[in-house]
Amino acid sequence: MAVSYYEFQLKRRVIPDTCSLEEFVPRFMESEFEPKTGSWRDHVVSWLANGRGQENFLLLRYEDMLANTLRESAKISSFLGLDLEPH
Repeated sequence: MAVSYYEFQLKRRVIPDTCSLEEFVPRFMESEFEPKTGSWRDHVVSWLANGRGQENFLLLRYEDMLANTLRESAKISSFLGLDLEPH
């Protein structure tokens, strides 16, 4: 997501062409660029606070999906009410 946003901000000329991805990411995470959206940590905490305990909220982490795709896919199918068992 950060790479996509970096490219988008380059195209919009919000950040200069000389700003590297390595420079951008930590600054993005602290919301140093316009528009000020809050830090990445604040963003994640707000989603967690609003979603935890809600039936219509499923927390997925990219790292978990990479580490165990089958388990995380099963979580998604269960959340969506899909039966993916072979018949």
